[in-house]
Amino acid sequence: MKQGISLKKTAYAAYAIAAVLFVIFSVYMLCFEKTAVFSSRGEPSFEEIKDYTKTEISAPDAPIGIKKEYSFKTDKISSGDTSLMFYVVHSYIDVKLDDTLLYSTSAGKSNRIGSTPSSYWVVIPVSQLDKDKTVTVTVTPVFKSAENRKISFMIGSSYALFMKQLKADLPQLVLSALCMVMGVLLIVVQLYLIFKRRTAVWNLFFLGNFSLLLGIWRITDTRFSTLMFKNHTMPIGYITLAALFILAVPILMYTDKQYKDKGYIVLDIAALITCAVALAALFCQVFSIAELRQVLIACHIMLIADIAAIVSSAVFYNTRGKRDTEAVIFTALLVSGGILDIITFYIKGSSSGMIITMVAFLIYTVYEFVVSLLNTNKKAYIDSKTKLLNKAYWEDLVREVFSADEQTAMIMFDLNSLKHTNDTLGHNTGDKMISEFSSILKNEIGSKELLCRWGGDEFTVFVRNADREKTEEYISAVNNAVAAYNRSGKTPKIYFACGYALSCDFPGISWPELLAKADKHMYENKKRWYSENLTDVR
Repeated sequence: MKQGISLKKTAYAAYAIAAVLFVIFSVYMLCFEKTAVFSSRGEPSFEEIKDYTKTEISAPDAPIGIKKEYSFKTDKISSGDTSLMFYVVHSYIDVKLDDTLLYSTSAGKSNRIGSTPSSYWVVIPVSQLDKDKTVTVTVTPVFKSAENRKISFMIGSSYALFMKQLKADLPQLVLSALCMVMGVLLIVVQLYLIFKRRTAVWNLFFLGNFSLLLGIWRITDTRFSTLMFKNHTMPIGYITLAALFILAVPILMYTDKQYKDKGYIVLDIAALITCAVALAALFCQVFSIAELRQVLIACHIMLIADIAAIVSSAVFYNTRGKRDTEAVIFTALLVSGGILDIITFYIKGSSSGMIITMVAFLIYTVYEFVVSLLNTNKKAYIDSKTKLLNKAYWEDLVREVFSADEQTAMIMFDLNSLKHTNDTLGHNTGDKMISEFSSILKNEIGSKELLCRWGGDEFTVFVRNADREKTEEYISAVNNAVAAYNRSGKTPKIYFACGYALSCDFPGISWPELLAKADKHMYENKKRWYSENLTDVR
């Protein structure tokens, strides 16, 4: 167990370090790294250009030794908003109109970390003056994976392209934004619970981290995001990868919390290794050893290993008889979504379009959020051992409903011989005595009046519309139930003292004063019981 705890703490620390470093990395990329863009013209329904020639050129100085050159005529230029548009994947671009350079992309000269482009849109305004001229597009792939990517050239309204891409990516954009909002909400709620209520629901925190990272990954992995932020495509691409590299860590930690079992060392080990892989990849990127995208295969292998760790934990948990339908559903969603995303990436080159998985995850996240809040509120108001109201919440309720003009009563109950039971039969037996007595109080009084565990072996009841007869009927009912319990042969036997006070006997009295009088009468009753049972304490 110590080994498990040590691994868990190490994994938490590693995740914190990885998360902080990747945030710093992402902020740096966004603020200081850029794609150098040259455009000789400002921005002023489109159709695809299919009549072009394509030539592959050997280029020893190019990243993978080749360049591709596309050439076509601009014979479809209309007046108004007209642009030449195409989407490229991990390649640098030079666009010439006859012999004039119109557009060029390259790594910014001041870049210290980022040196390769992401996937991005090229949008170049053209006019009637450019009609019937020759456009030459030179594409320099940076990675082998981009070598055979087909490029579709379009000409027409850039606004039409903008709206078409927005429509195509809208479901993923909306779902990603919801994931991010939900993630921030979960993290904020967790921080509120820590600093205001002094309680921690770490499953919310880890689920929030995962939801936020998932949203960042998916929203930056859309074509629309690069169309919207054309001059920041490089940092957007790196932020996508940064989120993906550490995405699995919070979900491993969430799963560990969800299964409510400290014995799943495999989840802690998986989280620790995932952090190590992410930090190693970041180190390689920062020191120009290898690009994040070049070591992406390591991330995918680690994701598969993480999925295997989660599945094995789910199987282990449920085969031990600890059935947890929520955990099984979540595991199924996670596994199916993760596998589909990885397969989609290698088929399409991106993970865009996985809408069903995100919808299912969001539904589960909202459900888990509501359930966790309800459980947190329950813990704040309910005594965990007896399931009765706790003292603080009982006081709030009494303070709210108490009126000096209303006839009320306070009843105090206190178990006798609990210390003797703890000393002779053990604290587990003492806890059982408290639990059994609280059940009796709940059955006889709990549904009718405000009943709480005051502390230790003390219980209080606030009775509204009370008179002496009604109050003594409650006490008599408890006496009879305890006597029946003791006659049944159950152990330990229950003995208790009680006292009550009526507000009608003390006009204008406050509820704390009324409670103090009930407490005084209870202790008088307790003293009598001990004096009568001094030699017969059981």
